[in-house]
Amino acid sequence: MQGDQVTILPGAGRDEVFFRQWRTKDGHIHVVPRDAVPLLRGGKVDKRLFDVTALLGEAGDGTDPLSPVVGRVAERRGDLLELTVTIVGRDGRPSDAEVSALDLGTGESSDFEAPVGGVAKLRLAPGEYSLDVVVHGDREHTWASTGKIRLDRDLAITVDARQGKEVGAQFDRVVGRKYVGMDAVYRVGGGRVQTGVSTRSQDRLFAVPVKADAGYFNFGTFQVWGGGGHEYFVASPYEGGIPEVLAPRVRDRELYAEKARYRAQGAPAVGSRSSSPFYVKGQGVTFGVVFDLPIPSRRVEHFTGRADVKWVMDFFQRPLSQPGVGFDGHISAGRPVFVAGRTGIRSWNGVAASTDLNLRGFHGLVRFGDSGYVQHWPFAPGEADASDEFVFGGPYVVARTQLSTVEGEVIVERDGVFATFSGLAEAPVRYVLDVEASRSPKWTPFAPKVSGRFEFVSGKTEGNVYLPVPTVRISGAFDDLNRAPAGCRVFPVDVNVVPQAGSVGAAAVKSVAVQASVDDGATWRRVPVVGAKARWTALVSHPVGAEFVSLNVKAVDAAGNSVEQTTMRAYGINRPLG
Repeated sequence: MQGDQVTILPGAGRDEVFFRQWRTKDGHIHVVPRDAVPLLRGGKVDKRLFDVTALLGEAGDGTDPLSPVVGRVAERRGDLLELTVTIVGRDGRPSDAEVSALDLGTGESSDFEAPVGGVAKLRLAPGEYSLDVVVHGDREHTWASTGKIRLDRDLAITVDARQGKEVGAQFDRVVGRKYVGMDAVYRVGGGRVQTGVSTRSQDRLFAVPVKADAGYFNFGTFQVWGGGGHEYFVASPYEGGIPEVLAPRVRDRELYAEKARYRAQGAPAVGSRSSSPFYVKGQGVTFGVVFDLPIPSRRVEHFTGRADVKWVMDFFQRPLSQPGVGFDGHISAGRPVFVAGRTGIRSWNGVAASTDLNLRGFHGLVRFGDSGYVQHWPFAPGEADASDEFVFGGPYVVARTQLSTVEGEVIVERDGVFATFSGLAEAPVRYVLDVEASRSPKWTPFAPKVSGRFEFVSGKTEGNVYLPVPTVRISGAFDDLNRAPAGCRVFPVDVNVVPQAGSVGAAAVKSVAVQASVDDGATWRRVPVVGAKARWTALVSHPVGAEFVSLNVKAVDAAGNSVEQTTMRAYGINRPLG
């Protein structure tokens, strides 16, 4: 979640998604599968089921609104005119289709009744429109936009699916198609309207080429292909219409390539991976298509690398015995933008879990004037460029957040990972932020409890300020199951200390101290630490017979700000590194 963009994960078993989004009169934003539109109109389902306003973080008067799409009839402006649409399928016969007319002046949309004999009719007020048409055939779907139509008299047009070009791609190696989708964004009526078609099945998708003004219409295709240890995520944005060629030749050297390593937590499991793009100009919704993979595993992932393509990277995990795709063990790798022709390495799902303030968006420790808020993620992985997303957390997670003065005056205490506070002193005061969380999932034996204490000085600010508190990430050369070797008597653990992302003026790290426990915190012993600035190494000894190691890390900067992080069962000890 970030700004006015949201990622939606289709439910298990839904292979195709035909969706629209709109804003209601009360300012709420909805994303609705087209097959749910009749149910909404008939009052059989509650529109609140499709409300994504909170995810988008917009109020009713938010800027750049999503215009209405479903269930509203165009404003009556003078005499109504009849618009007749004849639909021809790819077999040359009259065809079934979904047809809607978008008013390019107001952003309002009106749905046609189902075609009869391949003909659909609708009476509309005079104006400029664009028709949005999805023609359905036998395991094939054709999407068409007519471009700008001026309706100043009764008008008849034909949409011929035979003109559609197939969406696809050609690669350097033999891979199979896993997903294909099309997205279109109209910028009209002071807002924007988005519509899309996608499928995980082997149904063929086509789009009818059209030229349009990029000021009001933009289009794109997104595809996932894979096999033989390679996965391709290809996003193709097009401005101002739908091109003639929708199955380009895609070469490895034109993409960004990443060697990905997926660890499991203690035992082999099932991972689920999603990479979806924000790539069409004005796009507000992307569907996070998820595919399973065994973990641990390794593969090469190829991505479209363009400055105007931003990727949403997510990972989930579950035990081998658990069916279906859920939100267990979620990890987010932010929203990277890749560069074509470059390569990289990415690790997923490494320990040890730490409290994260750095995943941008509405996250972190922030002060504005005499008020502020904190949003923390308690089970972030060892990778510095990733975090957990508590919004997807299961019912087995319990968390607490408290802000107080160093003298012990409690300012706010809340269950969960979010808290707001107000009435802070104008003069600088030393505060303590205590956060903790516990969990009992089936997919990991690690980090049943994590706690963090941040001490910092803060006075009144002008505007939003991310406070320069230090944060900690813990990692190491763990094996594919996040374990250190049993025969290693001294194991190096990496401790990375950086100020909260977005902050300025942070002091240099002055000291780092580490303690370890092999009896779940009953006893602790100091650990030798070497390093400087952001990078430190703790030399942790492993007594014979130890199974888990808990860690306590405290970092202090030159200004006296500090973080103390405790992770119970931070990692395991089982066998030699594989």
